[in-house]
This record gives sequence, C-alpha cells and structure tokens, in this order.
Amino acid sequence: MALAGAAWYRKGIAKGGRVKLEFKKAALVSLSPDPAKESTYWDTQVPTLCLRVFPSGVKTFAVKYRLNGRQSFIKLGRLGELTIEDARRKALAVRQEVTDGIDPAKAKARGMTVTEAARRMMDERGPKLRPKTISNYQQIINTRIIPRLGNLPIAALTVSDIAAFHTRASGTPRQTNISLSVLSIICKQAEKWGERPLGSNPCQHQEKYPEQARHRYLSDTEITAIGEALDRLHGRHSEAAIDALRLIMLTGARKGEILNLRWEQVDLEGRTLRFEPSEHKTGGATRAKQIPVGEAAIELLKARQGEGGYVFQGQFGGPLEDIKRLWNAVRVEANVPDVNIHDLRHTWGAVATSGGHALQTIGAVMGHRNPSTTARYAHVAPSPAARAVEETSAKIAAAMGGKKKNKR
Repeated sequence: MALAGAAWYRKGIAKGGRVKLEFKKAALVSLSPDPAKESTYWDTQVPTLCLRVFPSGVKTFAVKYRLNGRQSFIKLGRLGELTIEDARRKALAVRQEVTDGIDPAKAKARGMTVTEAARRMMDERGPKLRPKTISNYQQIINTRIIPRLGNLPIAALTVSDIAAFHTRASGTPRQTNISLSVLSIICKQAEKWGERPLGSNPCQHQEKYPEQARHRYLSDTEITAIGEALDRLHGRHSEAAIDALRLIMLTGARKGEILNLRWEQVDLEGRTLRFEPSEHKTGGATRAKQIPVGEAAIELLKARQGEGGYVFQGQFGGPLEDIKRLWNAVRVEANVPDVNIHDLRHTWGAVATSGGHALQTIGAVMGHRNPSTTARYAHVAPSPAARAVEETSAKIAAAMGGKKKNKR
C-alpha cells in the first residue's frame, strides 16, 4: 500500500472508526507510522487480529478479545519476526482459548505448556508424516509425555527434567529412546516458535540407552521349511495372508507395504511395485519408490488379479490388517520360533548380497536411505577373495580329474 493512502487510514481512526485492511506482506510493510500517535489496522480475514503501528516505526501484531466483560489486547509478535499466516493462526488460537474460558494473557504469562506444544507440533507436522508415524507419535505423547510433563511450561523444561523423564520411563530401551526423540522434536519446534531460546533443547544432553541390534538371517534349509509350512497351512488360514507372506519373502518389501498394496500400485508389465512418499518408510523421501519384482512374484500377483481394490483384501473390503496368527503357525510348523516377519526382509538382503550383487543396488531396491543400513548384510556374504579361491580351486580340481592319490 502506498504512503498516499496512510492519511485516509489515520483519518478513519481519528473518527473512531475501525480501519480494515486485507493483510498482505507488501501492504503492511509499506504502511508509514504516524509520528504523533499509534495507528491500528484490522485484518479482514480474522477480525480480532490487528497490526499496531507505533510512532517509532515498530509494527506489532496483536489480538483483541473480551472475557468476563473485560476487553483486552494481547501482543503476538512483530511484523517480520512473525508471518501473517502465523499471526492469523495465533489469533484463532486465542479465540479458542477465550471460548474455553481461558484468559490468554494469563496463559501467555505462564508460557505454553508441554501439552500445548505437543498438540501444536502434531498440528503442524502431522500432514507431513505417514499415518502410522502420526499414530505412534500420538500414542507416545498421550501415554508417556503428557502424563509426566504435560502441565509444565515448555520454556521451563531443564536437563534435570529430561533426565528424570528418560530414567523413569517404562518400556524397552528402544521405546524409551523413541519417547525422548519425540520430546526433542517438540522442544526444537518450541525454539522456532520463540517459546524457548534457540539451541536450548534440553533433550540434546540426555544420553540414550544402548539398543541391542538384532539381525536374524534364515538359512536355505529354513527358507525351504517356511515354504513347505505355508503349503501345509493352506485351508487353515486365508489364502490372502499366505500369499502376502510369500510376496514379502520374494520381494524384501516391508510388511506394511505389502499388506496395504493396491492394484493401482502394481505394474505387471513393467514388473514393479510403486509406492508414493506417504506410502513407504524411506526417511525424508520426497519421491515415489519403485520395487522391481521377479518372475515368481509376478506369477503370484497374476494369480490374484480380480480380488478387489487391494491385492490382499481383508474381511470387510479393506486391506488385510495383519498376518500375525498365520506367522505364529508358520514358526511352529517350520521350527523357527525365534524368527519374526521383519527377518524375512533381512534375509532377502542377505541372499542378494551373497549372490554378489552390489550393496548400492540392493539398498536402492530395498529403499535404504543410509548406505550403512545395507552394509550390515555384507558380513553374511562370502568375501570376494574367498569366492575367488573356491571357484579357482574347483576349476583346477576338475582339470586334475578326481581326488589326489595317496603316496605309498
């Protein structure tokens, strides 16, 4: 907005009228201060939100509200430090507090609580997360973080608070460490909102519990035993569950990717399965992931065509929810009680590595973002030197024509 219009706005205020303005960055930046007094401009989109322009040139967003018959203003932040979108969101949050009978000024004085920070974090980050991640985060927040720390101001959290939270938390070391990670995300977001000083995240000083890495790889004999067990279990368990388990073994895909697989994701001619960023677990991924599949997997998929929208349809038309009951039966039948379903994925990677395929290629197929994740399969593969010795020895032995005779 040009300076020429400023006089009109000041005139409106002088008469006691409310000057409304469509809040846009260029328009607000161009507003010139009145050296004699404060000027106030009201947003046309959120009527309780205003921009107060002081004679000094400082421009501050504020919200006007009325509670218990008393009218008050609450400062939100300066133009430039706070975007128009953030100011509108805060203004709506203030309105909600007033509706709930909370005095925003008092709430601001005590600062945002951990509960409020956790909810805002989920509101802002939730749309960017996978549905399962949202569910996991929400479960941790509701059952672990809020009961222990929810009423504390996020700005008041100390290293000692975090140490006590981490030490007394129940669950496995991994579950406790994940809870700490979620709390750390909340604290980092609070820094961005101005609720904590930058770099003050108290979670960064807490050492996590060591986690025991578990990688179980199936032998050829065990793989055969599982295949035979699946054959024997036909008729006792759903064919969809049995085929889903077979496809996990044949592709190295994650259980969730296979159970939720839709026909529109299957390209039989191109021999690939396609997963959008929200449908696969590769960290930080912004592109679709494609999994190449072999002939055995293609034959299995072709045999299932016409089953509905999902490749492995559940009882009520949705995706097959779980195959735990089938897997427990398979473990008994195949005598592999210590193997879990995710070990089938590890086994696929180990078999591919043993076949001499490059780790980079295997990692790309399996959707590993970090090369170190694929590198763990390297130790189960024969070394190039050992393979060279074995192959060379076999050739020479074949050329020599049989076993070496004993000297007499």
